[in-house]
Amino acid sequence: MTLRAPKNMFDATQIPPFYQKDFSNFQNKLNSFLNSDDQYFLPQKNGTKKDILFLGATHGDEKIGVDVLQSLASNKSFDWLLANEKAFATNKRFIDVDMNRRAPGDINAEQYESQRAAELIRQFKNYNYIVDIHGSVANSGLFIIMTKLSFDDLLLALQFDIPNIVIWLPKEQKATGPLVQFANPGIEIECGPKDSKKLRIELKQILDGFVTNYGKGIDKNNLKSKNIFWVYGKLENNKEKLVDFQKTIIDDEEFYPLLVGEYGIGCYKMIKIH
Repeated sequence: MTLRAPKNMFDATQIPPFYQKDFSNFQNKLNSFLNSDDQYFLPQKNGTKKDILFLGATHGDEKIGVDVLQSLASNKSFDWLLANEKAFATNKRFIDVDMNRRAPGDINAEQYESQRAAELIRQFKNYNYIVDIHGSVANSGLFIIMTKLSFDDLLLALQFDIPNIVIWLPKEQKATGPLVQFANPGIEIECGPKDSKKLRIELKQILDGFVTNYGKGIDKNNLKSKNIFWVYGKLENNKEKLVDFQKTIIDDEEFYPLLVGEYGIGCYKMIKIH
């Protein structure tokens, strides 16, 4: 690793052309939010069953969400669902296909996860906010993933006492994607390492706080302790010791690494946009 002044800094050209307009609109809304003293509230839909739907075990070997959701005190404002029941029962990531790549799914599909994704998304209309809890083998702690450039998703993310927010969109336009891509608003919470008892305690405290306070207004002060990142690429191989969310320079390129152990690459590369 060569440590010297970077010459290839991130710029807007690293955002795929089909995201440029949405990214510009998102930045404009973010700047308006930062320059305003107004309070913002989460959007409300009419005719919902409850406000919040939590999902656990979208990947069946990520049990941390289920363990913590089972421990939450019953509350009239939320429900939770075991998303991938069959994979959870066998402690596998999935049975046929990755559910979090197949939404919106197909209720008539032969593949279990495609059918189940369609069932779950049908239920989304009964709730105002969807929160999908995942687990990783990486030591990344807790962070939020936004799967679309939605300011409502950001408002939902800001309601959680989690400092790092990652905007992670596919590099190509696809008809299928993560479950929360089809929820408005909807976000993911990533937890790593997924077997950590300490992280389970921390996650429970954060979810308890969210369930208690999500109806309160938020303003620019909620962003003071937050970092917003954009995933723009990946490093296939890496022999250096990197730390999640800590700026580094490799081959003259400055970026923030995101280490996710499941995908067999060195790390993902991020730029910090706030």
